Amino acid sequence: MSSLSDRATIQLTNSRNAVEWTGSWSPDGSQFVYLQDDNTESKLMIVRTSGSAAPTVLRREHWITALPTWSSTGEWILYRVNDDWRLISPDGRNSRSLGKIETLSLVFSRNGRLLYGIDTGERAAFPDRATLFSFDPVTLQRKVIKELGKDLAPQYLNTPGTPFSMAPDGKSFVYPTIYYREDLWMLTGYRQLGWRARARAAMGLQ
Repeated sequence: MSSLSDRATIQLTNSRNAVEWTGSWSPDGSQFVYLQDDNTESKLMIVRTSGSAAPTVLRREHWITALPTWSSTGEWILYRVNDDWRLISPDGRNSRSLGKIETLSLVFSRNGRLLYGIDTGERAAFPDRATLFSFDPVTLQRKVIKELGKDLAPQYLNTPGTPFSMAPDGKSFVYPTIYYREDLWMLTGYRQLGWRARARAAMGLQ
């Protein structure tokens, strides 16, 4: 953690034998939730941002596949295990499953009552569609907002990737995508070797 007003930096975590991924601030900025992986399991970790606190384990899972996101109200932390999206309270006492939702990432609305995502179907690595939708975590009802087209489908180069980020006014959010480009080139106007030269080259002769 680094201050914008000076050069002071604070080490938030202290793991030496695990891979740590980024995560999400609590709304009041007093805590940070992040993902830790080792060879046996994934862990949701919480640490106070005072700089002197030891991280604690919030949840252990076999494989967490999305970075944790703190709700804007501070009530829930959102994460995904395989294809199952889940909510857990910051104290770990309450949790619930939202079921399988075909999206690489979800983001809370400004008031914390809805989730937004982009449905890319089961072929997330090679999406054939991109559908912007909202999801009610209480009723589990989904509402299609608009079709974005497969060219605007979210894609990440690594897992668990970068989550969507909601704008402060709650009217838009940002996410990454990938554009591939392949070209064929034809070379002309250069001298080709005759058959004698090719034969000598094949035999290793100069």
